[in-house]
Order: sequence, then structure tokens, then C-alpha cells
Amino acid sequence: MKKNVLAKLLMMIGLIWAQPASSLEYMDFGHVDIHGFLTQGYMQSDKNNFFSETEDGTLQFHEYGLNFSSEVTSNLRLGMQFFARDLGQIGNDEINVDWAYADYHYKDWLSMRVGKVKFPIGLYNKIRDMDMLRTWIILPQSIYNEAWRDIVSGASGFQLYGSIPFAGMIQYQGMFSTFEMKNNSGISLTIEDNIPFPFQIEVQKNKVDNTYIGSLTWDTPISGLRLGQSYYQTSLDSYVTHHQSVGATVDPILQKPITDSSGNFELYSWKQTGNQATLFNPSTKSTAYGTVINDPSSGKDVAIVLDPNNPFYFQTIAKIVDSGNQGVIRIKSFNMTSSIEYSWGEWIFDLEYASQKYNLKLQDLSEEEFYSLGYYAGLSYRLNEWMQLGGYYSEYYRDDEDKKGKKSWETPILGNYRSWLKDSCLTLRFDFNEFWTLKLEGHQMNGAAWLLNADNLDDHGQPRYDKDWFLFATKLSYYF
Repeated sequence: MKKNVLAKLLMMIGLIWAQPASSLEYMDFGHVDIHGFLTQGYMQSDKNNFFSETEDGTLQFHEYGLNFSSEVTSNLRLGMQFFARDLGQIGNDEINVDWAYADYHYKDWLSMRVGKVKFPIGLYNKIRDMDMLRTWIILPQSIYNEAWRDIVSGASGFQLYGSIPFAGMIQYQGMFSTFEMKNNSGISLTIEDNIPFPFQIEVQKNKVDNTYIGSLTWDTPISGLRLGQSYYQTSLDSYVTHHQSVGATVDPILQKPITDSSGNFELYSWKQTGNQATLFNPSTKSTAYGTVINDPSSGKDVAIVLDPNNPFYFQTIAKIVDSGNQGVIRIKSFNMTSSIEYSWGEWIFDLEYASQKYNLKLQDLSEEEFYSLGYYAGLSYRLNEWMQLGGYYSEYYRDDEDKKGKKSWETPILGNYRSWLKDSCLTLRFDFNEFWTLKLEGHQMNGAAWLLNADNLDDHGQPRYDKDWFLFATKLSYYF
């Protein structure tokens, strides 16, 4: 845990407890309402690190928030929230403006917000900062990826929203916006780890284009049944350094790179993980996999590529160039999320399904297009006023057409289970009073999608993952 975390935590607790008990419930400074929260969690896994050093147990799992709001007139409301969190490499207690907007209510069917506004995606994205409003600690990663939380939490621009009575009530929201994405954000880390190009990527900066967001929610005539559909479309330029180690086929007799009739080498892009290399031929669009050894005669690394259909044949590809080239990855993303929520007595049932299309293009070197897929079903039951039990089952696939990871460049090196994440979760929540909440949670995981290579290195500094693993999480939260 960062050295300043304890100091910040104690300072915030001191400020909170310095207030009279009555003001903790509802602080009112003139016409400004002040509320906030702080949470401290702990995570431990038996295998694989979940965005932090969870195999050793970690306290790098906490959040702080402080918000201000004021009703300036009967139609105009202003609000702002400062927010900081820490989750391994992500957040690092940096204070950000989580949301800040002016909200003008014209009619029930037409109102407007201007500023930084929460993404209205799914059932929980708008309220994921407010831990007290949900049962689970870690939301289903099939829909609510923790690494992407920094950018999908809010966007800056214009939002129109309203409510229209129709067989119940229909609520709509539409946004024209953009958002900031830092080069050390969670999504930048996932770009470096999960980009399906056969060479190393390092993100230097990101530039986001206009983003379009829309959602419809229908409170149906059936009591407790709510349906939702949300959509967002965005594109960005990620300025990267791609370390493209170039290899060439070597004649096994002459020990010289083979050239064609024009004297050109048969070149390969070389992406190495440990002693395994993924070799991509840009001219034929073919991919080969080889074991890397050092050639004592030349002092260069070479990859030995075996032919599974011919045990007497092998191909030798030598690394001849290792350079860091500047480039721009153009990323276009389209997301559709469908939601169902049904409340009956003390029971709450959730079902969500999301499909996300990606188009990735690195100049003229490579282009990929694929759909990711995620869904979950969740159930919770309030046993009494101070205890709630809940759980969910979630599945995420990086490529809908390659669920088993047979086409992934990582499969021969890290295992095909980098292509999915299946999660069975069980949560027990305790509400001591209206201010304090404690949650205990277990996750039985299968797969390693979304996990970061930088968090999962072996003793030799190379990424490694296990297919089946368990994660325990607990979180203590205070609200005022």
C-alpha cells in the first residue's frame, strides 16, 4: 500500500468525526449539501494477481469520495464530486473530478445537464462509486471491467434526459461528449497487454474523439420489472511505441538470411514472451510460433519453428533488427448492453448482456476487427435489516468467434484461457447502521482475460497465468 494512504485515511476519518453526529447524516453549509464516503478493502488470491499483488494479499484496494451539490433555483442544480482510488497500478490515490455538472430541469420529459456526467451504461455504471447501493464488492467483469472504470465512469459534454409516461414510465438519456484518457490509465495498460498485434506496444499518450452515449430504461407495468438498453460509440488515437523485433528466415546450410529474386528478406515481426516467440509475416498475413535460443556462432537470438505435420522439418528465423518505432493505433469501439432487473419482496434478480465491437488499426502494419461478449446473472436476498446474501455467475470472451482462444497469438505461450474469464461469486453483506457496511466475498475463477501481464510475472520476469483460481475480497465502507 502506498505510504500516504494511511495518512490520508486518518485525516479523512478525523475530519468526519470532527463533525457533530447530526451533521454527519446531512451536512448543510448554507445552500450547499456535502456528502462523501471512504472504503478500505483487502484482497487475497491463491493464484493470479487481480490488478494488484493479491497472491500476497493486498490493501491496495480503497476509494475516497467527497461531493457537493446545491439547488440554485427550483430548476437549476449544481454538483461536483472529487474521487480517488487505488487498485494496484491503477489510480494510485490521484484525486480526480469524478463528476461536475449543471442540471437544468425544464420539463419532466426534457431536461439538460452540462459538464462531466456519469456514463448511463447498464444497471450499475452510474452508481458504481456508491458501494452501499449494491450487494457485491467486485461487479461482474463481463460488463464492468475494473481496468476501464477510470474512463467509462464519466464523460464531458451535453446530456439530454427525461421521463415519459408510457405503459409505466420510460426514461431516456442521450449524450454528446468526450473523455480524458491518461497514458497510465487502466485502459492504456490493457491496450499494451491485450492488443492483438504480434509486437510489443507501449502507450505514450491518447487522444479521444467525440463519444455518443444513449440509454433507454422502461419501468414496466409489472411491479418490480425494469428493462434497459444502452449504447455508446467512441474512437481514439493511441500514440504508441511498437518494439518490432524483425526476423528473417535463415538458410540452414549457408547460415544466411534467405532472399527472394529481388534480393529482399522474408521478414517477420517478432513478439517474444519468455523463450517463446510469435512471428508474423506481413506479406502473407501468416503467423508462426517458435522457441527462442541464442546462436553462439552469431550471438543473435533465433527462433526454431517446428512443423507439426513434418517432424523432420524445422525453420530457423533470426532476429536481425530490434527497434522502437512510433505509431498510432486507431481504435473504434461500439458497445450495446441489455439489462433486466426484477425486484420481488426481498429478492432482486439481475441479468445483463453486452456485445462490444472493436476495430484496431496500426497504420499500414496491421488491422484487426472482432467482437467481445459478456453476460451475467445475479441474485440477492435480504435476510433481515442488517444482513444480505447475494451472488452472480459471469462469463466474458475476448473474441466472440474464438471463445476457446485457438486463434490468439498468446495461446501457445500463455495458454488459451487468456481468452476468457468465468466467475462464480458469493457475497455476504452486513449493514451495522446507515453509515457502516462490511462485505465478505468469494470468487471462483476460470480463465485469465483482462488480467495484466505486469501484475503476473514469474521469477524470470515473464508473464504467467493459471487457469483455475480463487479470489477473496472484503471491504469496509463508511458514508456520510
